[in-house]
Amino acid sequence: MNADMKKQTEEFWKNAQQVTMPGNMKELFEENLVKSQEAYENAKDFAKNAEKAFEKVAKSTEKGAKELSDQVIKNVTENTDAAFKVFYDLIQCKDIEDATKVQTAYFQEQMVNVQAQFQQLNEIAGTVAKDTAKATKTATDKTLSKLNGAAQV
Repeated sequence: MNADMKKQTEEFWKNAQQVTMPGNMKELFEENLVKSQEAYENAKDFAKNAEKAFEKVAKSTEKGAKELSDQVIKNVTENTDAAFKVFYDLIQCKDIEDATKVQTAYFQEQMVNVQAQFQQLNEIAGTVAKDTAKATKTATDKTLSKLNGAAQV
């Protein structure tokens, strides 16, 4: 039985070595391999570009958030300083009439300050939103453009 198996194996390998792939099949496989490699490279480029786009959007958002945070801290500091100042001024008052004038002046001044502070915060928030939207649109357009270019290959 070993002799028969050996003979069959030898015949199989002899016949297998004589099998050739038709020319058009070889060309088809080579062409598909090249297209697959191109698709992989395009997908890799797309992923890198998407990552860069996301980083730009994140940096834009981070910058805006810091600016907004800095303004809030500045406003809180100014308001707290003004409150301490009015308390010291109230302590110096000699009568209720003086205290009323000091307190009224403080409230009037704070109303103007708070309104200006809200306006500043609103402007910063609007700028942050606009800058983030612009960065997102630019990144999305660029990424989609590259994706469309890759899909046409």
